[in-house]
Amino acid sequence: GISTKGYQKIFKYTGKAQSIVLGPGTYKLEVWGAEGGENTGVINSGCYKGNAGKGGYSVGILKLTKETKLYVYVGESPKSSKGGWNGGRSAKSGAAGGGGGTDISLYGEEGSSDWENANHLYSRIIVAGGGGGSSHSKYPECYGGCGGGLKGGDSGDSDAKGGKQKNGFSFGFGEDNSNSI
Repeated sequence: GISTKGYQKIFKYTGKAQSIVLGPGTYKLEVWGAEGGENTGVINSGCYKGNAGKGGYSVGILKLTKETKLYVYVGESPKSSKGGWNGGRSAKSGAAGGGGGTDISLYGEEGSSDWENANHLYSRIIVAGGGGGSSHSKYPECYGGCGGGLKGGDSGDSDAKGGKQKNGFSFGFGEDNSNSI
């Protein structure tokens, strides 16, 4: 969301870049990454409902001296093993994908679904990472890690570590789940 004295604008997930034009002034920017996907498989087929990781949170103050157009990319909480829009990564079949990050950028195209554009990724002014997807395991200690600012939380599985600002699959992307369960 974007807020200033007497004004607040909240953006919801659409799977497309959204824009807003702000006049000179001081603004509070808050972003929450999307929650990881949740495994909703049937218990008797070997799939268990796990706990998805919550998205990260970032907040900052932006001072503008001239009218500026900003682009808001709200991450997706996936409903399958496919990663969420805006950086969430996929899991092996049966497990849930990671949530997409949410960011505010100086570059974009209103209504575009192209978040992988380098101009967008390198012109981000605030970002919150998405949470890890829930496990494909019956064990409660196997949960998705939380999203982060500097570093995302590790999952309950010793093989699944949280991403860092400079780590992950590549810049702007989370890490794939490589576990088989």
